[in-house]
Amino acid sequence: MNHKFFLLPTLATAILLISGCATEDTTPQVQEIQVGALLPLTGELASQGQASNAALEVALAEINAYLTNAETNRQLKLTVEDTQSDADKAFEKFKELSDEGIKLVIGPLSSDALAKCKPYADRVNLILISPTSGTTALATGDDGVFRLATSDTEQAKAMAELFHYDGISTIVTMTRDDNWGNALQDLVKTEHTQNDDERWRVM
Repeated sequence: MNHKFFLLPTLATAILLISGCATEDTTPQVQEIQVGALLPLTGELASQGQASNAALEVALAEINAYLTNAETNRQLKLTVEDTQSDADKAFEKFKELSDEGIKLVIGPLSSDALAKCKPYADRVNLILISPTSGTTALATGDDGVFRLATSDTEQAKAMAELFHYDGISTIVTMTRDDNWGNALQDLVKTEHTQNDDERWRVM
């Protein structure tokens, strides 16, 4: 996955969401736009978190260079917290970012961690942008959660069509035992067996 492809527009969105609400400032002093990030830098999802962190560093430098060249008085300041690939730790770090006055947070990456943070974010009107969470269980309206990944429903449809096209009749799934893995497994099973043909099975 090209993490920069997801995270560069994510940071650009942060500028629009936050600076659009800022008061007009005609002084030359640089105004910092505070953005947080919840990434699994350690633990079982560390490879995703570290790649996302590297992409964020590149995106941050490019956006701040653009803002400088455009002669604005604004710069992004990014605060990254390690969720340790744990939903409870993600919620703890999310509250710390909130206590620091940060109103927009990139992440968490996993659907379990996002589900843990979402109720608090809704309660205090904070914005969460998750580049990778796709579970349909979190697809509710009137909230502050923006997800950039294709939903599990659409992923499952594409996978089932590919299986049928390749003539694969029996699928043995191995997924993470969490919101994302279990939901995607169930959706693939539904899509793969919806024609009631006994040849198509999911084990």
